[in-house]
Amino acid sequence: MLDLLHIQLLAGLSLAGMALGWRGGMRELHGFYDSQKAVTALMFGIGIGSIAAAATDILVFEPYYALVIQGSSSLSWATMAVAAFVSAGLSAITLRFAASRRARATFAAPAIGWAFGLGTGAMLAMRMGYRVLELSDGVTLPSLIRVGALVLLLPLIHAIIGCGLGSRAQRGSPFLALFWATFWHLVAVNLITYAVLVPIGWILILPPFMIGMRRANTVWMRHSLHPEAARRLRRVRSEAKRKLRQEQVLNGTPVIESE
Repeated sequence: MLDLLHIQLLAGLSLAGMALGWRGGMRELHGFYDSQKAVTALMFGIGIGSIAAAATDILVFEPYYALVIQGSSSLSWATMAVAAFVSAGLSAITLRFAASRRARATFAAPAIGWAFGLGTGAMLAMRMGYRVLELSDGVTLPSLIRVGALVLLLPLIHAIIGCGLGSRAQRGSPFLALFWATFWHLVAVNLITYAVLVPIGWILILPPFMIGMRRANTVWMRHSLHPEAARRLRRVRSEAKRKLRQEQVLNGTPVIESE
């Protein structure tokens, strides 16, 4: 009964983290991308992510657990090869959704990659979150903090990787996109596994996460805009800034210039 409650709690938190990731990465461009395709990619991401999460747990987490917690060195080059295979498979499936001919023709590859990554990351967060509660012998304040970090960051981490893959594919470099997505999926799965077992591992995750988030928001997601849509977006933002300045002048408040 307790395990069922834990699963329900983790499912709710993972979905909440996925929703926050959608708002964070897709909110500014709302109305400028194909929402239907993005939602479809999100649903497929949840399905594929559940399989990837199970494979990561069984084939990668358990050898790390045996090494770090039990002191049994079952971690080997074979484990790393399996982790690389899982990362390559997840990247290839993401490429299939994000970089299809139809997605690239409508400039939707980065947005679809972001949405697909949110789904896969949420499922991995749910699986790793269960491991955290298992290692902590139930729900405690430290375990909830660690689970909160997982459900908040993992969907975003996978969304960033998917967005970068879609951006490179959109620019005509699908094989380069596959290589870098595989590399970063492999880095992510190893760092997340380590952080679940050793909380100080989060320090290693935050710097590349912050850099990737900035890159996705300022560069990669912009590649999901058709040139005409990009011009419309600039006009909308320019008009919004003009109205804001007018309101500030009328209200007698200092005019704040933004980038």
